[in-house]
Amino acid sequence: MEHGAASPQCPNCGGDVVIPKSTKAFICRHCDALLKAFSTESGEELKLLGKSVDENEEYQALDDEVGRLGVAVQDLHSKYEFEAIRSYGKAPARLKALALVLLIAGAVAWVAAPGPVATSVVATGLVAFVAGRVARRSQRKARQARLAELGRELEAAARQRDTLAARAARIKVTST
Repeated sequence: MEHGAASPQCPNCGGDVVIPKSTKAFICRHCDALLKAFSTESGEELKLLGKSVDENEEYQALDDEVGRLGVAVQDLHSKYEFEAIRSYGKAPARLKALALVLLIAGAVAWVAAPGPVATSVVATGLVAFVAGRVARRSQRKARQARLAELGRELEAAARQRDTLAARAARIKVTST
């Protein structure tokens, strides 16, 4: 709502402004400048408290960097999620399955005719089982290391983005 008959003009851009009744400080809808209305004997006067952040080069640089870091955080998050569900292959499971088959075949051979063939089948089954466990453990450790690395990168990028966003917000609030 307007005070007085004539529309006051923004001291920053010259555009007509409407002074709200509920507050004396407001933002120009034309240029985003922060204005304050003062009542004087001659009517309402406007004072420029802060200019649009669109004109502030430091703010724009920070805002661009915050946007770039936001994209980087999303990219790292996607990589993290992919790594967390990625299959490392079926070799350990296949080795364990082969070990199970060899152990069963070796046990059957041992019952039917104990000897060096049955012993070597059982031994091969045990070796395959151990190899499958070692391969799986190695895959698990590699995944955990990669997730930890991605987690650190993600945290650092998010922290940097949040710090720059806070600096940009301070500039936006105190822009003059």
